Formats: sequence, structure tokens, C-alpha cells
Amino acid sequence: MSWTQMILNKLGNRAVRQFGLLIGMQGLGMILSFAFTILVTRSLNVGTYGMFRYAMTFLSLGMTLLQFGWPYSASRLLALEQDQSAQERLVGAGALMVIVSTAVGVAVTLVVFFTAEVFGFHLPRILLWVAPFLYVTLGQNMVSSICQGLNRISLLSFQQVLPYALLLPITAIQIYGFGTYSLSAAIIGYVVVFSFVLTFAFVRLGVGCSGWRISMGKIIGENRRTGFPIYIGGVFGVASAQLIAMWVAEFVDSSRYGQYALALGISAPLSVFVSSVGTVIFRSSSGTKRLSGNILTYSFGFGILLGGAYFIATEQLLVRAFGSQYAPSVRMAQAMGVGALMIGWGDIFQRFMGAQGQGKRLGLAAVSTGTVGIVSAAILLPKWNVYGAIVSSLLAAATYFGLMLGLYIRHTRSRTQVLPTQPASV
Repeated sequence: MSWTQMILNKLGNRAVRQFGLLIGMQGLGMILSFAFTILVTRSLNVGTYGMFRYAMTFLSLGMTLLQFGWPYSASRLLALEQDQSAQERLVGAGALMVIVSTAVGVAVTLVVFFTAEVFGFHLPRILLWVAPFLYVTLGQNMVSSICQGLNRISLLSFQQVLPYALLLPITAIQIYGFGTYSLSAAIIGYVVVFSFVLTFAFVRLGVGCSGWRISMGKIIGENRRTGFPIYIGGVFGVASAQLIAMWVAEFVDSSRYGQYALALGISAPLSVFVSSVGTVIFRSSSGTKRLSGNILTYSFGFGILLGGAYFIATEQLLVRAFGSQYAPSVRMAQAMGVGALMIGWGDIFQRFMGAQGQGKRLGLAAVSTGTVGIVSAAILLPKWNVYGAIVSSLLAAATYFGLMLGLYIRHTRSRTQVLPTQPASV
């Protein structure tokens, strides 16, 4: 029996179907994304591809900095809410919050860009025309959190495939049908497709327009206890990794950055695969004392098996798929894959703790993770450039995993501890 089958047997009938669907669709989405990346890398030169990844990293960074913890709080409220109309109002409030965050992001980008110009720092102008599309990543994050809170795993799974199922043929038409392909064409195609997918997702979730002020007030109220502490931690934890990814561009040429960006993009899905268990059981975790030992055992085994397959695939296929100019990306991707696995395992504990409302502890852990990443990057980047960034990401990933495991053990022990005055059960 395979590791995947063992995991499914331990999750229970409904969770078996959900986990199988989610992991299967994530796998299909990864294949389609991989094919899309091949198309883009072979149609753009290494430097232009590096700028495309730079723009995508900016959108990811904006999602981290501008969501203010609202998706976490909405997810927890939806996990506890049983009334369907109240759920739809919370979904509507989530959609409005995406719009508000995007407006804030555009304003901040303009201020930072022109302030940097005044002081003699010249940021890439691509940031100015990419900023209005921050809703793409902000919306993706909100939809994922809502689906997690409602246990809408089927819709979440569909969201893993639909964007690239549309983007792949559209990109092929752009390249082979029109005969020209550029950085602007790549970004426009990406934004148009993901805008359509986000609209589809919110329609399927059911957006309630009435009482949006009350629903937003509930999310903001919950945010003080749960979402905002996690967000503050995320600014240090997740955003630090994204900042380092952009920081590398200051120490290398565009071609080297393109090689690094490809390795980063290839390794990232590993953490998503491993953390799928935590996503599936998020809603039920709000009412349980601890995660099943069997689930954790087989989840770690699944990650090791997945990591082994990933190592072989990058060794044998990466250069063949993307070309000899990306040969240095092989070792980079393999090293980053180790960090991605640690993040995925840590995310399983993070999902459980988030469902338990332990936002402050998670926030402090993320701050510690980000501090390790930024300090190590500041020391290593000037001397080792991309390899310094990789080492700093590994140090941050190990810190994150260790802290999540430690917090989980402490929390579960405190919940299951029997008080001395409590009579023993018969």
C-alpha cells in the first residue's frame, strides 16, 4: 500500500475523498503550471523571464502585506458559523475587503515609488502598472481561506486547476498564433485569466450583499484576536521570504535572477502538497484537542516520498524541459525543495493552531522566523548572492517548522492535562 493510500485510510471517509480530490487537482494544476512555465521560459529570454517573476513576486508580497489578517479571521468565523445566509454575508464582506486592500496597495506603491525617485533610488517601472492588479493575489488568498473555513474542498480543488487550464492554451495562442510574445503579454494574460477565475469563485461561494457592514465588523472584531497577530507574524515571516526573493536582484544580473526565480517557482508547490492535510481538516480542527498521530506519521512519510520523487524529477527533467541555460537551477531547486517540505509540515500544525484561535502564538513564531530569514540574508547575500538567499531560506524554514511543532506540543499538552483536583475517570 502506498503512503498516499495509508494517509487516506486514516483520514476518514469524507476526508478521504476531499484529500484525494485536493491532492489530485493540485497535482494536475502543478503539471499545467509546469507546462505554462516551459512555454514562458522558452518564449522569453532569461532576463525578461526574470522580470516576469519579479512582477509575480511583487504581487505575492503585496498579498502578504495588504491582507491585514482578514482572510484568517474570515476563515475562522466561517468554520464556526452554521447559518448559510450569515456565511454568504461574510463571503461578501471578504470580497469587499479585497477591493479595499487593493486600493491601499496602489496608493502605497505610488508613494514608495516616487519617494524613492526623490532620494535617487530607481525602482523598476513595472511596479507602477502591476500594482492595480494586486487584487489577483489578494483575491486568491481570500478565496482559499473562505473555502478552507467552509470546508468547500471541491471548489478549492477546482481553483487549483482552472487558472492554468485556461492560461496554458491562451498563452499558446499568444505565442504561436500571433507569433509575438513579450513581458506585457505574459502579465496581461495572467491577470485576465485569474480575474475570471476569481469572479467565478466568488459567484460559486455566494456573495451576500446585505448587512455587509455588520459582517465586516465581525471580521474586524475577530481580527483583533486571531487574524491580526497572524498577519503581523506573516509580515515578518512570509513577507521576509518574498523580500529576500526581490532583494537577490540587487546582487545578480537578470539572467542569474531568472535561474533563481525558476528554482523558487518549481520548489514552492511542495509545501502546498504537504500542507493539504491541514487544509482538509481545518474546519474539524476547531473542535478537536489534537491531531491524530497516525495522520501526522503518514503525512511526514508522504512528504519524504514526495521529496524523493521531486529530487529525481529535477535531476532528470529540468534542463530537458527548460534548456541548458537553466542548468544551475537544478541544485538551487533541490535545496529549496528541502525548505519547502519543512514549511509544508509546519503548515499542518499552523492550520490546527489557527483553527484553535491561537493567533498570538502563531504571530510571535512567524516574527521569529522572519527575523532569522532577514538577518541571515543580510549577512549572506552580499557574499554568496543567490546561494546566500537559499541558505537563509533553509534557516528560516527550519526555524518555522521547529516553532510550529513546539507550539503544537505545548498547546495540546495544556488542553489534555488533568487537574490534580479532578477525579480520575473510571
